[in-house]
Formats: sequence, structure tokens, C-alpha cells
Amino acid sequence: MTAQGGVSFTEGMVILVAPGFDVENGHYCVAKMIDTNEATFKQFIWDSGRAYLKPLNPAFSTVEVDDAWQIVGKVVDAKWPRSVLL
Repeated sequence: MTAQGGVSFTEGMVILVAPGFDVENGHYCVAKMIDTNEATFKQFIWDSGRAYLKPLNPAFSTVEVDDAWQIVGKVVDAKWPRSVLL
């Protein structure tokens, strides 16, 4: 996920996801659709009593978190893989 300004997660970076951690407003997370197991990496937004998954790339849509979604875990770290640095 790359943003035009601010936080970016460039293609090729590795993210560390901690399952079971509480995800709060503004945190990055991995969520999946329960029926299909399709996963997505987005920013968790809490607004007016509703939860949303917001992409950093504005070309993609923000989706409302409902019963079809499960938060898999909170992103706690991101870094380049060692193979890129060698």
C-alpha cells in the first residue's frame, strides 16, 4: 500500500501481523472476508460508531466492516526482507 503522502508500505516489504491484538483507530491491519478467506491489508478507521477498512491507495475503495469481515491481526512491524539488502 503506497500513499501519495505520509505512511507507505512499498511493494516487496514484509509486514509482521500479530493476531489477537486489539486494532484501534488508525492502526494497520489484515482482515479477511469470512466466506471466501480473501485477505486484505488496510488501515482500520473508527468513525461515528462504525468501523471501516481504508486503503492507502485512493484508487481502491474504503469498505465498511460488517459481519462478513474478520480482523486477522494488527500490523506491528514492516521492513525490507534481508534478500533485498544483500
